[in-house]
Amino acid sequence: MLSQADKLKILKIIYDEQRTSSKKLEERTGFSKDDVVSACKYLEGKNLIECRAKVMSGDILDIRITSNGIDVIENNKDIIKKFEAGVNLGIVNIKWGFQEK
Repeated sequence: MLSQADKLKILKIIYDEQRTSSKKLEERTGFSKDDVVSACKYLEGKNLIECRAKVMSGDILDIRITSNGIDVIENNKDIIKKFEAGVNLGIVNIKWGFQEK
C-alpha cells in the first residue's frame, strides 16, 4: 500500500504529463501495477484524476488530471504540499499526513 506521499508523487507525474497510463506510471515510479492502480482509484475517488479505458488485465490506458487535480498542484506549488486525513475517536483526535517543501 502506497503512502500519501507516493500518491502525491503519482498525481504530480500525471500533472506533468497531462495524460498517461498505469504502465507509464509503473515505469516512472518503480511501483507495482497493483500499487499504481490502487493509487489511481484513490485519486479518482478524490476527483483529482479521471481513469478511462480500463482493460481486463487491470491496466488503465488513459489517465488524465482533472481541474481539481490541477488546483491541488498549482495552488500548492510554492507552499507546503499537504495531503492529510484525520480520525476523530470522540476523546482523541488523530491526524496523519504528508508535507513536502
